[in-house]
Formats: sequence, structure tokens, C-alpha cells
Amino acid sequence: MMQIPQEKDVVDKLVAWGTAHPLIRAMILTSSRTRPDGPVDPLSDYDLILAVSDVGLFAFDDAWISAYGRPMVRWGDQGEMHDLATYFRGVVYQNAVKIDYSIWPVELPERIASSASLPDQLDVGYRVLLDKDQRTAGWKPPSYQAHIPARPAEAEYQALVEEFWWGTTYVAKSLWRDDLVFAKWVLDQDLKLETLRRMLEWRIEIDHNWSVKPGIAGDLWARPQATAPTRHLVGVCQYVCLAGCRGDLGGARSRDSALPPGRAGCGQRARLSLSATGGRSGEHLSGGDSRDAVAVTLRCLPSSSTHIHLLFLELENK
Repeated sequence: MMQIPQEKDVVDKLVAWGTAHPLIRAMILTSSRTRPDGPVDPLSDYDLILAVSDVGLFAFDDAWISAYGRPMVRWGDQGEMHDLATYFRGVVYQNAVKIDYSIWPVELPERIASSASLPDQLDVGYRVLLDKDQRTAGWKPPSYQAHIPARPAEAEYQALVEEFWWGTTYVAKSLWRDDLVFAKWVLDQDLKLETLRRMLEWRIEIDHNWSVKPGIAGDLWARPQATAPTRHLVGVCQYVCLAGCRGDLGGARSRDSALPPGRAGCGQRARLSLSATGGRSGEHLSGGDSRDAVAVTLRCLPSSSTHIHLLFLELENK
């Protein structure tokens, strides 16, 4: 079985390389390996900032990434900070070490030092490994508050609920058309990973006074910090199953108030899932519209105890 190098061995090798390389002026380790609360495991990334005196030689010639070891897979991107171009090079080496390199011009650390606050990339946590010119000397210490969701305003909250409703109509329409690829994309990407994920993150923050990081794609949900109601909501999300039915799509009535007959299996009751806390299974929408399109709705009701209730409604043919 492959033996993954220890963190000290990896860092020592990188620092030795940076010390010997004349264009590398500073080297900063960031993210989970520098935070007091981690979490870190053998497969955790090494998020490494390289402040260099010639960005072009690092951005347009990738030969330098082999200095640590033999690359197995790689990926690159470009960004901007304080009006200066930055570059990203992610590399997984054959010894299973993954290093995410951020390439900065040497002017950038000085601009950060003169700024009122740290960028999120540093505020999440950092440790200066090498600084040949003392360009990081004026940096503020990290607050470790980066990536904690902000409390939403009422308009943002309402917009998210409406966005979820809007997406369900695309799932229903696509299922009726037998366009399963698009239906699954909307369900998995728009509804689960975008709108529902953000609502679950807000639910976590309510329980923790807006002080924890949900993590990428909500990986906090499985950790002990997630409360029992939140973990139940995650379980509900995993079992949401939509079935196409015929009729009015989300209340947007067609000219003749009905769509053609649906595909095989449509026209049945679209039972979804029990609500998390405080909701009722099988609740019907009020109003006279005939809505037998499949639908899943998210209704969030902040109560006096500041809990948010997720309610999955069941719609059936009339």
C-alpha cells in the first residue's frame, strides 16, 4: 500500500525548493493545515501561495511543478486580487500528495499588508513558511471567520425560496418530455447543491449563532456540529424523488389549461418526503389552480425559536 508522506516531510521539501529558487520570494501555507480546528487527514490538500518575482515563468511554463515530484494529474486557472493577476495550478503527485499552488506577483503581499482586512484566502488561516524580503511582515493575523455564511436579508431569503419553486417546474417539464439528463441536472445542481444547500447552511448557522463554516458542498452536515434536525434534513434531501405528472406546471397555465397526456407512469400521486420538523406530510396547496405537475417545494418558516422548517409538499391529481 502506498505510504503518503508526513506533513513535515512535504513542507520541508517545499521550503528547501523555495529557498534555493531565486524567483520565489515568499511561500505561505493556508487553509485547513493552518487552522486550529482543522480538520486535517492524510489526503488533505496543501494550499500553497508562491510570491514570485517573475509571474510569467510560472504561469506559462509548468516545468516547475515537477520540482516536488512527478505529477499524475493537474489543472490550472487564473484570477485577480487587488488588481493584480494571480494564477492557480493544482497538482496531484504520484505519491498521493495534492498541492494547490497560488502564484502571486511579489507586489501582492505588500498591497495586502496595507489593506484593512485580509482576503478570505488568508483569513481562513495561514502560516508563512518563507519570506526572503519581509513582504508579509505587516499582515494582520487571521480571524478564521472566512467562509462563514452571512445572515440573509429578508429579500435574499425570499428570493431563494422562489428560486427553488422555479426550478421544480423545469424538473417536471423535463420528466414529462423524457429528458432525464436535464431533469437530473436541475434536481442535483440547481435544487440540491445550490438552493437547498444554502438553506441547510443557514439552518446550521442558526444553531451555531452564525459562527461555523459549512464546508465545501456542506461537508459539515455529517460532522458532530450538525444538530439532529439538520442531519435529518440531509437525510430527507437524499431521498427526494420526483415523478412527472401531467397538468399545469407550477401554476403557469397553458393556453388550454392542460398539457397533453403525460408519459407512462404519470398521473400518479407524487408523494415526496416527510417534512423535517414542524411540517405535515401530504399538505395540499391552497387555491383553485389545477396543479398536477410534479413539484417539490421548500417553505421556510422562521418561528419564535428561530428554527427553519423545510416542508416537502405532496401534490396529487384532481
